[in-house]
Amino acid sequence: QFPITNGYITNIVAGDSYSVIRGGFDGVGPYQGSGAVINSVTGAHDTAYPIFHFGSGDIISDGSGGWYITSFSDINGEPTGIPVHIKADKTIDENMFPKANGTVSLLALDGNTLYIAGSFTQIDGTPRNRLAAFDITTRTLLPWDTGINSINFLDKLTVSGGIV
Repeated sequence: QFPITNGYITNIVAGDSYSVIRGGFDGVGPYQGSGAVINSVTGAHDTAYPIFHFGSGDIISDGSGGWYITSFSDINGEPTGIPVHIKADKTIDENMFPKANGTVSLLALDGNTLYIAGSFTQIDGTPRNRLAAFDITTRTLLPWDTGINSINFLDKLTVSGGIV
């Protein structure tokens, strides 16, 4: 892949073997996607993880060295369901969760239950208005339903002991 800059490019001049770029940037490097895993000790980017593209979504630890990620368009160029589990071995968990009919923007994990919140009204055709819960072992939608119909916006999802 062509490297990217951390700013804008004003000129590109192509030569026989190289191109020269100029502009308002002070760094050039490989494309990382819109998120990167950084080693907490060394500060180095761990390129073994998948490249994922997401906007204002949420990322939470799975408690076992992996991550749950949401609100993105794809991972490694492949469209995927939401949320997605990146396992501790740095691979995408192929056992996807059922899909929402809208975006999922918040995640919270409590034991084996993954809670999600967003702008959806259904999970695989089952009514769930902006809040839902999954069993992370079976990847099934749980019967938990708040019955709330008037949530317009959530900016935080917290759970403790099954209380959301």
